[in-house]
Amino acid sequence: MKQKQRQQQRQRKKMIRRVMYLSVVVAVVLVVAIGLYFSMSSKNPLDAQLGKPVSAEVYSALERAAAQPYGASDSSTLSRIQAYQGTPFSQDGKPVVIYIGADYCPFCAVERWPLIIALMRFGNFSGLEYTASSSNERYANIPTFTFVRSSYTSPYLVFKPYETADRVGTPMQTVPENYSSVVNQFGGGIPFINFDNRYVLPGATISNDYFYQDPPGDRNPKNWTQVLNDLDSNSQAGVAIKRAANAITAYICKINGGQPSNICAAFPIAYHTPSQTSTSSPINIANMGTMSSSPATWAIVQYKQIAWSTKSST
Repeated sequence: MKQKQRQQQRQRKKMIRRVMYLSVVVAVVLVVAIGLYFSMSSKNPLDAQLGKPVSAEVYSALERAAAQPYGASDSSTLSRIQAYQGTPFSQDGKPVVIYIGADYCPFCAVERWPLIIALMRFGNFSGLEYTASSSNERYANIPTFTFVRSSYTSPYLVFKPYETADRVGTPMQTVPENYSSVVNQFGGGIPFINFDNRYVLPGATISNDYFYQDPPGDRNPKNWTQVLNDLDSNSQAGVAIKRAANAITAYICKINGGQPSNICAAFPIAYHTPSQTSTSSPINIANMGTMSSSPATWAIVQYKQIAWSTKSST
């Protein structure tokens, strides 16, 4: 009898050990599964493309967006472009368009779309790469392109882009003083486009919300294909990008003598008029970031409304 009881006790102990071992295994599996879930859910869905050269299909889609008919104009976009009386940056007999931005900047991310489309009406890009705005920004992971290793050729203008930092704020390209001094007159914000020192565009011209599937928010950014589909289908987002591209196109025409005529005489390009002369911004720009020269300064950048007081030229 006692032997039977001892045998039963041994069996119970074995069962308890098995249950304990199984519980530990289940707990480990659950921890790993939960970790994988959160890791996958927090991963930027665009990561696989970042830093890769833009495909031929994407170039073709951008060319389609750049082609006529151009669509309508946009007075709100035009009002952001201001006349500026500076010494022209002309090079080799061509006007110079300067772009200053940064890969981390969400406002730069959206502005590159209409800028690239407008420039493709006058010339050709090579070396564009996929990137996205910083994952740590309020408007995170906006799909875009970087100019850092790109080149641009055109018989009508020279394009000089400067990406001041990468997606994590590490400094990249230094802006020459003669270009950065103009930016500083307008508050030092990015993105900043200078049309041969005759017109300037401080800030982005379109809403960040157009680049999310469920705006407003930063959890479901579109990918490049979805933005290109917006352009092809003339959705609200696509129309907004094209209108901004039209405004940029018009001001390129103003600095290059209206060439080529088949672009610059087209509707609505030929009907855009210059804004008032200014040496500083008299308006409030909510959609700008701040240039940073080091990771430390970038770390404290906050995207907020920047108000300038009108300055008189001396």
